[in-house]
Amino acid sequence: MEDDEEDVIVRELDVYVSSDTAGAQLGLLSCPLRPPWRKYPYEDLEAVRMKPNAKRLEMDVPLDTTSANYAGDDEAHAARGVQKVTLRSSPVETKTSMAIGILQDGAFVLAPLEYCLQLRPHLSYLNSNKK
Repeated sequence: MEDDEEDVIVRELDVYVSSDTAGAQLGLLSCPLRPPWRKYPYEDLEAVRMKPNAKRLEMDVPLDTTSANYAGDDEAHAARGVQKVTLRSSPVETKTSMAIGILQDGAFVLAPLEYCLQLRPHLSYLNSNKK
C-alpha cells in the first residue's frame, strides 16, 4: 500500500479510439542506428520519396559540414559531393496491433498504426565512380 500513496493520480483524461483517419494511413518511422541525442534535422529535408503501395520511403537529409564529426580530407568530400545522407526504409513485421496516441483538447486520442518502417543510411555514393 505504500507504493499507492506515493503514486498519486496527476490528471484524468477521456480516452477516444479513432478508426477514422480520413483515408490516410498512419505509419511509425524509426531510426534504430541513430542515438536519440543526435536527431536528424528533419525540418531541413532536401527531398522525400514515397511509394505508398509498397510502403517504401527515402529521405535526403543534409549533413552538417561544419560539425567536428564531418572531419577528414575536405578535397575528398568535395570530390565525392557528400553533402547529404539518404535514409531508406525497410518494413518492420509486427506481430501485434499498434496505435499512436495524442493529447488533443484535453482528451487522449488513439489511432491505429498501419505500418512501421525503420530508416537506415543508404550509402549509394560509395559505389559511385566519381574520383
